[in-house]
Formats: sequence, C-alpha cells, structure tokens
Amino acid sequence: MTNATQDTVNQATTTAGLDVDAVAAQVDAVLQEDLYWFPVRHHSPSVAMQVQRAIRLRKPRLIFIEAPADANALVPHIVNKDTRPPVAIYSSYRDDNNTLKLAGIASASEDIPARFAAWYPLMAYSPEYVAMCEAARIGAKVVFMDLPHYALIKPYKEPEEEAPAAAPPDQTISDADAEQLMAESSFYQALARVAGFRTWNEAWDTLFEFGGYASQPDADGLERYRRELATFCAAARATAPAGRIAEDGTLERESHMIRTIRKGLATHNLQPADAMVICGGFHLFLDREPAIEPPAAPEGTVYVSLIPYSFFRISEMSGYAAGNRAPQFYQACWEHMHRGKLEDLLPTHTVAVLKRARREGEALSPADAIAVSQHAHLLASLRQRPTPILEDLHDALITCCCKGDPEVEGRVLRKAMDYADIGRAIGKVTDQIGRLPLVNDFFLNLEALQLNELVEEEKVLKAKLDKREELDQNRSAFLHRLRFLGIPVGTLISSERSDLFEVTLFKEIWNLKWNPQIEPKLIEENLYGDTIESAAFSRLREALAKDGQHAGKCCEHLLRALDMDLPDMIQQVQDQCVESVANDQQFVSLASALANLQLVKKR
Repeated sequence: MTNATQDTVNQATTTAGLDVDAVAAQVDAVLQEDLYWFPVRHHSPSVAMQVQRAIRLRKPRLIFIEAPADANALVPHIVNKDTRPPVAIYSSYRDDNNTLKLAGIASASEDIPARFAAWYPLMAYSPEYVAMCEAARIGAKVVFMDLPHYALIKPYKEPEEEAPAAAPPDQTISDADAEQLMAESSFYQALARVAGFRTWNEAWDTLFEFGGYASQPDADGLERYRRELATFCAAARATAPAGRIAEDGTLERESHMIRTIRKGLATHNLQPADAMVICGGFHLFLDREPAIEPPAAPEGTVYVSLIPYSFFRISEMSGYAAGNRAPQFYQACWEHMHRGKLEDLLPTHTVAVLKRARREGEALSPADAIAVSQHAHLLASLRQRPTPILEDLHDALITCCCKGDPEVEGRVLRKAMDYADIGRAIGKVTDQIGRLPLVNDFFLNLEALQLNELVEEEKVLKAKLDKREELDQNRSAFLHRLRFLGIPVGTLISSERSDLFEVTLFKEIWNLKWNPQIEPKLIEENLYGDTIESAAFSRLREALAKDGQHAGKCCEHLLRALDMDLPDMIQQVQDQCVESVANDQQFVSLASALANLQLVKKR
C-alpha cells in the first residue's frame, strides 16, 4: 500500500473501534505458524500471482485448498493440459429417500425428491487453480478441505420448532457470504467513508489488485502483501456481524477445514512446515480448536464433475453472487502481469472498448483512446491511487467519449464496455474425465438416431421429419425432449402446412447446430435423470405439480408428453387435465386448454 493508503486504513481502524495492537497480534500468531497460511480472494490475478510466487519459493509437499472435499478426485483433470479455463466443478445432490424431509418444500410436491446443485468456477487466474497447477509442476499433493455443499442443507423441522428456510435448489458456491460479511463489517464501512470507496470492488482493486506488491517478485514483497491482506481480513472479521457468522455455515465449514488439515498431515506423515493452506481471507482466523462438529453429508445421489464454463456465467451480470465483474479485463491483467507489462493493460483495454463501440456505429478515433488514457491517469492521481483501476477507466470512457446523457447517448458505449469487460470465452475440459450418465445417453442417442452430423460438422443441419416413419418419430421425440430440457441443440422452425389453414401433424422442420453450452447444460440436467427420457419425465412431472390447477398449462403439458413420447406420463397428465378443467374458473386459461385439447384430439 502507499503511505496515503496506509494512513487511510489506520484511520478506519481507529474509527471502527479496533485495537490495532490486538489485530496485529492476531495476524502475527497466524503468519508465524509453521503451517503456511495464504489468504486469497477468488478470481484475483494479483493474489494468484502471489500464490504462485509463494509455492515456487517454499516448495510445499502438501497444499490444502478451500474447495469441496468430495471433488478431490478431479484435481488431475483440472490441471490436465487439455483442460482450458474457465471451467467449474459441478456438484449435484438428489435426496432420493427424503432424508432431509424437504420434499414438497424444496421441490414441487411431496413425491418429488428435493434436488440441489452447486458450481465452483475456476479461471486461469483463480488462486486455487494456479495453486493446483503449481502443485502439479513441483509434485506436491493437493487436498480439498471444504465441506460439500449439500452437507450444509438444513433438514426440515417440525412446525412447533423454528423451521429454517429451505436452501434454494441451485447454488453457485463460493466465498460470497464471507465477502459480504467483510463488506458489512464496521471496519470496511469506516474505510469506505474515509477513503471515498463507492463499492467493495473499488476498495479491493485500490488496496490489493493494483495497489499491492504485484510487480515486486522478491520474497519481501510477497510477505508484505500477505501481511497486508491478512491484517485487512482480520479487521473485517473482528467487526463483522457475529450473528451472521454463527448462522450461515461458516463455523461448520471451518471446523471441517481444520480437521481435514490435521488428518491430511497425519495421513501423509508430514510436519506443518511442509504444507501450505490456500483459503479465503475470512477463514484465515478460524478456530483452531472448534467446538462445533462439522455436519455429516446426507445420503442420496451425488454427482461431481468438471464442466466447461464461460466468462459470462462467472460475471456478476449473470447473477453469480461472488461474480468477477469483468472476467476478460482481469484475464488481460493476469496475462500482462506475466509478461511484466502491466502498464499496457489500460491502453489495451481502452482500445478493446472503443473498437467494439465503433462496430456498433459510434464515431470514435485514436484521439479518443489517448484522451481516455490520460483522463484515467488523472482520476487515479486525484483519488490517490498508484495506477488507474477499472472505475477510473469507466469514468474516463464516459467523460471523454459520451456526448450527452450517459443513460441515453451513452447506451452503445456502456454496452461496448460490458462486452469488453466480460468477454465471451468458453472453457474446455479434458476428454479423460469421462461422461456423466445423461451426457453419455445424449451421445448414444445421436448415434442411434443417425444425428452424428450434428457434432461432426460446424454448420446448421436442417432435419425434415415425417413422424409416420419410425426413425423420424424417434428423432422428433428426442429433439422435443432436448428442447423441453433447455438443451440448446436446435430450433423447431415450423410444422409444414398442407394448406393455408391446417397444420400437418406428421411433419416437422428443425434447424440443428452444435453449441458449446450443450454439454454444460446436460451435466446440470443430470440431476433429473440418467437418460434424456428420464430427465424429461422428471422435469415434466415437476412442471405438472407446479401448474396442476391451471387448465391451459396442464393441457399444454399433455401436448408436450405426446411430442416427447412419454407414455407413462400421458395418463397422469390426462387425469390432471380433467381435474384442472373442472376447477379452473379463468376464461383465458380455459380457452388455452380448449385450443390445446383440439390439437390433442387430432393426434
């Protein structure tokens, strides 16, 4: 940190009522342990660079990483030369025997099991990913030490007790909660007021991403960075809402972490000095003698795999709670750091934004790029930053390139900024990992239905189907199942028409094209079944439970059951249609039901 920044942090510490000496003593106690603890922020290039340096300097024999323990077998596939980030560890859990008593609470009805899923994204510059790669390079072992996500799902309690809210069926797991706790701490709030930080990201980038010791490759710079980050996290944790920490699963996770560390050292017959711990900075100060027992993982069906991911899905814009606000920008930051050319990041990214805006019709020139660069440096200087950060660049772009209201005339520019910030990269996973059952069934169906051309050719495949032919009927059912599951394999263009008014019931035209999101989506749908047919059946059953009293939607589901050729589901849907039509009083719903039943009659 610069002297001015350090003064600001000291002032915030005093304002928050912290005992500076006590915080320093707490940090010293952790950093002086034989076990080498390194605090990280997920998806941070500067932290990843420091982690890489620490591993190369210390050469630990064992590295503990904050990642789900049930995914440890994936490490060789994550570091495989054919795997290219962004990727994500995907874990799903299905409570088949209703062990948690959440059927009908976290699922559509009592006879449908509760399902939960979690993603653990990894970028090329995620400290955890970098640590795994470095471990592979030096021959160190890696142990994932975090609890599986489903171990933290609270079971249902009887009404006379206080019942916890059911966990949502889909979760993106990260240290989002810990980061939110730090942002809510009185230390950070005081720091933001004193320093004028508008957001948590602005504070982080000022203090650690661009204001740290990323450009100093020596051991002293590394240890100063580790201490600064540890001190910040200690102050934030000491002033974070204690009630939240006790309720959000943090203590249970930390109890599992410390037990895993001790067990790992004993299993590998190593001393603490031989090992290193990579964890979120909030967990650096976990209780070394926890009174809380980590919860046992409930019984049920669990799948853990590695899937291709994308910059967009990792971005905050996608709704990812611990999202990286600008995956492509920080990817460029990581690459420039490795080339020793971090000073080129600003002009490179500025040009990327302006090129995108020019493609959208904005009249921008090299002179604008020069003006933006100069303005960003001026803003950084005024804000007492050693180098411009993303906020400075964004403000400079709007100031220099927007000729009017940023919300009106600046819409194209803002869109270009988002495009350049986020990027469109999609990762790749090694073939050695094998396939989950649903993914395997998908490819077996492609072969059996003679649709292999879909994956062999990079072009649109037009499929004209006549459902009176057995092969085409099976193809149609397969494609309708994929469409219902949201697998982006193609589009139903139309049903061919025999005349101006009547739709031919037997003919369909599909435009099919391979999409890199097909496999990730299939992996996520594996939660619903091991085959395309069983997944479609489960999804339709769930939809019917949700829409059971809506006549129009029930009759639409009957059409879907016919299109997807799900005979075991048809009678169940028919019975629900009879009940819903008898009880639904909504005219629009009944009119929709009548239209759908007319189509069913023609089948």
